[in-house]
Amino acid sequence: MWFNYTPNQILFAMTPSELLHTLALLQVEGVGDILAKKLIHHCGNAENVFATKKNQLQKIEGIGATIIKNIHNKTGFTKAEAELQFLEQEQINSLYFQDMAQKAFGIFLIQKICF
Repeated sequence: MWFNYTPNQILFAMTPSELLHTLALLQVEGVGDILAKKLIHHCGNAENVFATKKNQLQKIEGIGATIIKNIHNKTGFTKAEAELQFLEQEQINSLYFQDMAQKAFGIFLIQKICF
């Protein structure tokens, strides 16, 4: 598969910590792709989302008390750690996609194939 991109798009590798926090954020009940994008844009990265204080998160449109509670209880890390372990065992690399113009992001998983 070829990746078509514009000058506003960036494709780069994630560190294990960045990937863990991004996967954990996507496991938080009530947080989907759009809300995760909004949180990451506001906080800078997924790790910062978990470290951001309640009063700062409340300023983000669409973030209420239930989502803040779910973010701070950190139950998504259990599933994220299992998923990260699977990726490592299967030698699947992750690439992070960010479109600077639309502030969009995504994760591509690429399996190492040996011939």
